[in-house]
Parts: sequence; C-alpha cells; structure tokens
Amino acid sequence: MKATTVVPGVYRIKHGFVSSYVVESDDGLVLVDTGEPKDDEDIAEGLRLLGREAALIRHILVTHHHPDHMGGLAAMVRRTGASVYAHPVDAGVVRGDTPRQWPQWQGVVARVLGPLVVRMNARGGEPEPAQVDVEVDEGQRLPFAGGIRVIHTPGHTRGHLSFLLERDGGTLLVGDAAVNLAGIRSPAGRAGEIVTEDMPAAARSFRRLGEFDFEKAVFGHGEPILSGASERFRRRAGRGRS
Repeated sequence: MKATTVVPGVYRIKHGFVSSYVVESDDGLVLVDTGEPKDDEDIAEGLRLLGREAALIRHILVTHHHPDHMGGLAAMVRRTGASVYAHPVDAGVVRGDTPRQWPQWQGVVARVLGPLVVRMNARGGEPEPAQVDVEVDEGQRLPFAGGIRVIHTPGHTRGHLSFLLERDGGTLLVGDAAVNLAGIRSPAGRAGEIVTEDMPAAARSFRRLGEFDFEKAVFGHGEPILSGASERFRRRAGRGRS
C-alpha cells in the first residue's frame, strides 16, 4: 500500500495493481473506488499516513462493478456510514441483484486468458453486496468538493462512470475508461477485451473524454497525469487507435 498527494486536496492510495482516490470536500472526504475485498484496511491506513481518518468519508463514488474497484465497498460503508453513488446499470451488480457480466472473448489472447480471470475471481468469491444510495448518470453534477461532473463512459462495463472534479483546472477521475501503463490508452486496446464488456463502446468513451477540458487525470491503473491531460487524451484519440 502506498499513499501520496496527487495535487492539494486529492490523494492516491495504491493497493496492489489498483488505485483509489480521496478528495477533500467541505463536508468531509469523497472516496472514489474501494479496491478488492479487505482493501478497506489499506485505504484506512493510507488515510492515516496522510493525516486523515476514514471516519471522515461522507461519499463513495463507484466507477464500475469489477471486484478490484468495489470489492471493499460493503466494509467501507460499515466503517464510515458514507453514501454510495453508482450508475443504474452497474448498481444492480453492486447490490448483488444482477449477475456480473464477463466479455464475449473473441481474440486468441482473450480466449486463453479470459477463463483464467474468471476462475481467479471465483476463488476469491464474489464481493459482498453493498448498498447504492444514489444512482447517477450522464450530465449530473454532484454538489460537493467544488462540484463533480458525472460522465457515463460505457464499454469497460455498461455502467462505467468517470468523474470530473471541476476545481483547480479540472481533475478527471478516469476509473478504467482509460489506463496509463506505458502510455495512455483505452482499456479496449491490446488485451483489454479480457475484462472489457464492449470494446467499440470503450473506444468511443475514450475518444469522448478528450472533448472535456481538464488539466489532470488519475487512473485506476497507472500513474497520474498532472498537466495537459485533456490534450494528451485528444492526441491519443487522434491517432485513431485508442
């Protein structure tokens, strides 16, 4: 586990291969994604290292239903009593009402590795179902932390959300609508179809993110971009192979 300040008032807690983010707000803290089951302990410890307490979390934003992003959600809700926000489509999976969907593997790599991913997930068990208090969708603005715009970025999952923190030049909380691993790209690239439900939709969502203006971007997987982030998205999308 590693806890760092991305920019003033935005913190990254990296646990394993995934990162969660914490945003300072007037009424406490906003947590974006909760990692794997039991990662609530890492998040709480990361906050202590940053001089904050998990008890201050008032809002939890869920980018999508994959276990590495919402596995610790139920435990974190018990720990904090925070309100949970998710897209209506993915909310059913988070609550345990809808079975988790896996992609239809087409490519050779995906056909070989996809079933392995499912078996690994099954060994750990499905994440504990968790409440979703507020279902949010495209164009809504959450009235805390200086304003957070909700952007529906389907593809990786049908209900995937990204969140645009509007203050200080804009910080895009990407979730898995893009990754920054050896360069910024859509999760539909390379072997992304292993865990991406709709590859064409994911590519469209990646291109659309470049239509917004934001100085910084932070990712579920990969390192933050701290300047000129939206231009980086536009340049990458302009190459025609996001």
